[in-house]
Amino acid sequence: MFELVAIENASILKYGHEISEEISKVSESLSLEELFAKATDGVPARSTVKERKTNYYQRCEYVRLYALRKAKGKCQGCSKEAPFRNKKGEPYLEVHHIKRLSDGGPDDPRWVIALCPNCHSRIHNGSDGKEFNDTLKNLVG
Repeated sequence: MFELVAIENASILKYGHEISEEISKVSESLSLEELFAKATDGVPARSTVKERKTNYYQRCEYVRLYALRKAKGKCQGCSKEAPFRNKKGEPYLEVHHIKRLSDGGPDDPRWVIALCPNCHSRIHNGSDGKEFNDTLKNLVG
């Protein structure tokens, strides 16, 4: 999921949290103790709720099931067994579209792959994510 914001309202997403670039730069120079003090200063009793509009791309359930069955419980990125089982007792893997739907990619079984959460996160958040995704293109089809 990607969120677009106007440049004048730009902030960055780090570990799933939206923070301003200014706070991010300041925090790099703080010790762990100083960062803890800032984090606990004025902690509210409850979190505030913000509303956000997101786009959702409709996906075909058969495409997802195909990718999971083809993987046979092993991550197609690192070849390791799924790290745990889901609530149904099945190996937990995440289906990844090699060509992103948000970029006009197809919801097509020839362009999906089943990955462990680490490999999937590596593609979307890792410094080598694009390169890793490119290597996986050879495995689909």
